[in-house]
Amino acid sequence: MTAPPNHEVVSFNFTGRNILVTGGTTGIGSAIARAYLAAGANVTVSGTHENIEAYSPSPPRGSKYIQFNLSSLRDAEIIASHLPRLDILINNAGGTSAPENFADAVQKNLIGTEMLTTTLKPALAHSKMPGGASVINVLSS
Repeated sequence: MTAPPNHEVVSFNFTGRNILVTGGTTGIGSAIARAYLAAGANVTVSGTHENIEAYSPSPPRGSKYIQFNLSSLRDAEIIASHLPRLDILINNAGGTSAPENFADAVQKNLIGTEMLTTTLKPALAHSKMPGGASVINVLSS
């Protein structure tokens, strides 16, 4: 019988960092948001419902919520007005790519993501993180 492997616990410190996780109310986005919250970050999540109470199970406790539609420049501008400084943008929101929904998938997954990232460029430029801000794009099918 062999002893179990010795696993080191890895921890991260994002105290004071401002993080936005689009699609952060459920699934992978929610798990990402929870991990950053556990590491001390100020986390904002976005979703399509009017308010955070519409989600079940509820989004990560301690996060701020902003309604966001990936196809809306106005929504991107609203997010930018709430986040004058952003350290990490995680573009996680998106749609499926079924053949009959291809145009919608391109609008959300490509054009909407680029529009939000461009709109948040001034906030990302104000990051105080060593090395500057980061943009992480999450794609799935």
